[in-house]
Amino acid sequence: NLELTRDKLPNYLKIIGSSAFSNCKKISAVAIPSSVINIADGAFRGCSGMTQCIFTKDIQIEKISSGTFSGCESLENITIPSSVKTIEGNAFSNCKKLKKVNFQEENILTQIGYYAFSGCESLESITIPAGVTTLGGNVFAQCKNLKEVEFENGSVLTIIGNQAFYECKNLETITIPSSVTRIESCAFQDCSNLKTVEFAEESVLTDIQSSAFSNCKNLDKITIPSGVTSLGSNAFWECRNLKEVEFAKESKLTIIGSNAF
Repeated sequence: NLELTRDKLPNYLKIIGSSAFSNCKKISAVAIPSSVINIADGAFRGCSGMTQCIFTKDIQIEKISSGTFSGCESLENITIPSSVKTIEGNAFSNCKKLKKVNFQEENILTQIGYYAFSGCESLESITIPAGVTTLGGNVFAQCKNLKEVEFENGSVLTIIGNQAFYECKNLETITIPSSVTRIESCAFQDCSNLKTVEFAEESVLTDIQSSAFSNCKNLDKITIPSGVTSLGSNAFWECRNLKEVEFAKESKLTIIGSNAF
């Protein structure tokens, strides 16, 4: 039954410990003072009444720890400080009303971990910062209203993890950055409205793993980049409207797995 307003955290606070405010369901808003250097795992997990969390200007935390805001079902928007390098697993999972995720300019984010935003049912769009190299498994899984995914110019993303966009049923188009080398298993499985998949010019993609695009029922055309050497089993299984498959010139493809199409 703890009630907390944003002015209650002292401005000399340095560490918020593991599960410090976990399941304090009446917390409505919190401002993290700039003095804080570490927020441990699950610090605000299950604070289902929290509608707002503000990181104070000039804060220097380097990560959003595992499960920090998981289950904050009323949280509507969040701005990730520019100092954050890593968003760990389940950091914002099941924040069902989260509509907007902003990243401060000149951010140094490199990794978004597994399940970080999974089950964020209200999230409609996301822009991935250019410095992110890895999208973890299930990172946006079951974000059923996610319609737009953009990657900043100059993206250095290399891996799209398994089930990264699983069951993102409103996602209609995606452009895979040229830097991506691997699309892991089931990355876009059951994205039933996904119609357009494009690969940026000079793609270095080599591996499209099993069921990566399976059951993408609206996908009607795909061009496989020349550097791809392996299409995993069921890669495009049950893509019932797929009418055209093109292999780029000088294709290096050596393996097409069972039931790939």
